[in-house]
Amino acid sequence: MGRGSRPKRRWAADRRRKQALCWIAASLCVLADGLLEAMIPLMTSFPLAKVAAFTLFLLSLTFMAAGVAFQYQQRFPAKAVTALFAGSVILNIIILGLERNAPLRIFLHNSPYIAMVLVSISLILRSPHKNWLDYLFLTDLGLLTAHFALRPLTAKLLGGMGATPAQYLKTQYAAFDQTVLSVLGIGLVALMAATLVRDVFRRLVKTSETDPLSGLLNRRGFVDRAKSFVASASASPQQAYLIIADIDYFKSINDRYGHEAGDRVIKAFGNLLSEIASESANIARIGGEEFAVMFTAPSLAAARLYCENIRNATALGAADKDRDLPRFAVSIGLASIGATEQLNDVMRRA
Repeated sequence: MGRGSRPKRRWAADRRRKQALCWIAASLCVLADGLLEAMIPLMTSFPLAKVAAFTLFLLSLTFMAAGVAFQYQQRFPAKAVTALFAGSVILNIIILGLERNAPLRIFLHNSPYIAMVLVSISLILRSPHKNWLDYLFLTDLGLLTAHFALRPLTAKLLGGMGATPAQYLKTQYAAFDQTVLSVLGIGLVALMAATLVRDVFRRLVKTSETDPLSGLLNRRGFVDRAKSFVASASASPQQAYLIIADIDYFKSINDRYGHEAGDRVIKAFGNLLSEIASESANIARIGGEEFAVMFTAPSLAAARLYCENIRNATALGAADKDRDLPRFAVSIGLASIGATEQLNDVMRRA
């Protein structure tokens, strides 16, 4: 992908590390909270232990939200989340004096959890590319939000939370609440792991189908997408066409200006093709100085005009954004694609 690719790769690797660290931190906070919950009988004598348990669980939800932001490449609202976190801890200290089973106290205790999970939900919803796995993730988070919101009603229906933390463990509410949290928590862990595996697979596929110099598809990626592109074009009033474009005298450019200049020419022409082509077009570097574009047009005349636009833009130096490239020209071949025609045959005709 040229000179700008290394910072991008470093940023992507850094994002993945931060994502993993956030989710590991979230898991550790849940474990620490579980240890405190196991010491729940002591909490009658040590009220601040209750605040510590609340803080650790809220911290786990905060780290999860940060991990979601890195996962879905969304801006994490750090200032707002920090304010929410600090305010929630203060609120939790204030409500320590309220009656344990009061619906208001239960609601105020759980409202920060609800808010933090909603942060994760909003970050996923902002992502433009979602599939069934992301919607499962959203469903689990939605059920977790509903569980927190319904805790006051659940406590009332199941006979309360007990008069003291020690009695809490013996209540029906505790058994129900811990079971639901365990099921939803295991689901979240599984879904977070699944999204990580999915993204690793996507990166591997993208790497195997992408030309590292131009950032376009390579021959493999181009061929893999050809069949579905032609099938889609056949179902529309548009005709599918194939362009094969060669940079003229590319060897001379390398010999005269050096291979670094030749690489910049390759990248610049690839960028030009991407700018001129429609979003639906498949663009690839299929060999040294050879490029291919698969696109649709309403007529052969429109397809020829498209070719001329590429040739004229190249001749006028439109690819040379920084005005530091050797001048170059391109030769372009054009062929229509039949619905049942083999791609290799079309490429030979073009």
